[in-house]
Amino acid sequence: MNNFVITAFYQFFDFANYKEEQQALLSFCKDNDLKGTVLIAHEGINSTISGSRDSIDALYGYLT
Repeated sequence: MNNFVITAFYQFFDFANYKEEQQALLSFCKDNDLKGTVLIAHEGINSTISGSRDSIDALYGYLT
């Protein structure tokens, strides 16, 4: 059986360089086999995403 985690999060903040971060975040998610939706804009980030526990933990580490 495959174990996976689903997580949802958002944070509003001034994300002035969000366009520059889009490709890096997409690459990170692909490299870590994460699936879902990540919306990023100048107002912040909103996401519902799934993956292994280790991948989700890595994503939170990447974002902080």
